[in-house]
Amino acid sequence: MKDHIIIKLAETEHELEQILKLQDSNHIQNLSPKERNSNGFVTVKHDLELLTKMNNSARQIIAKDNENVVGYALVMLKEFSELIPVLTPMFAMFSNLSFNQMPLSSYKYYVMGQICIAESHRGNGIFEGLYLNIKKYILTNLKFV
Repeated sequence: MKDHIIIKLAETEHELEQILKLQDSNHIQNLSPKERNSNGFVTVKHDLELLTKMNNSARQIIAKDNENVVGYALVMLKEFSELIPVLTPMFAMFSNLSFNQMPLSSYKYYVMGQICIAESHRGNGIFEGLYLNIKKYILTNLKFV
C-alpha cells in the first residue's frame, strides 16, 4: 500500500458522505454490464442516517488518500438486521445457526459487509489493508478480542 494512504476509522460526517459517494459510483445500477463484470459492484445502498447509526455503534473502517476516502469496509451489528431488507434473510438464517453448541444469536458478532475501493486506487493493497486493520480497530473497540 502506498505510504500516503492511511487506514482509519470513519469519524466525521464528511467521511461518511464520501463513503456514500464512493458506494454510489460503484453501485450495480450505475455501472454498465462490462464494468460490473470486470470490476465488480456493490448492491446495497445506505443513506446518511443509516450509515451514521451504523458508525455510532461500530465505527466503519476507511482508506484515505490525503482528504479523500478511496476505500471502505462496512461492518454491521446484528442489531441492524432489519434495517436493510435485502440482508434480512441472511440475518434470519443466522438465527438457525450455532457455534460450539450455542445458538449464534447468543454471541456478540458483526457481519463483514460491503467493501469497495475507488477504481483509481485498486491494486495498491488497500483491500488487504482494510481487512488487516479490522481486528486492530473494529474487534478491539467492540471488545470481541
